[in-house]
Amino acid sequence: MSTNHHPDETHRRSLIKAVTWRIVATSTTVLIVWFFTGEPLLATGVGIVEVVAKMLLYYAHERAWNRAVFGKKEAAEGPHDVVPISGFDEDNRSEEAVG
Repeated sequence: MSTNHHPDETHRRSLIKAVTWRIVATSTTVLIVWFFTGEPLLATGVGIVEVVAKMLLYYAHERAWNRAVFGKKEAAEGPHDVVPISGFDEDNRSEEAVG
């Protein structure tokens, strides 16, 4: 499926990206806290707080960037901005005849 017709991400896609990233990032945080403190319960507690806070922040960050115009290409505004594959326009005239 081409993203040219729908350049904005859906809320669902942003949420799934947030969840999968949080699994990786929180696992890393838990292991680091456990390594430095030697306390698995403390590490787990930090991981629980961190996963909720950072998942919400990540989702908000994704949605904010999705609304930002910076770095996005403009989508074609109408059928006249697209050259048909056949080489003919809507009235079946060749591109050269349309001029």
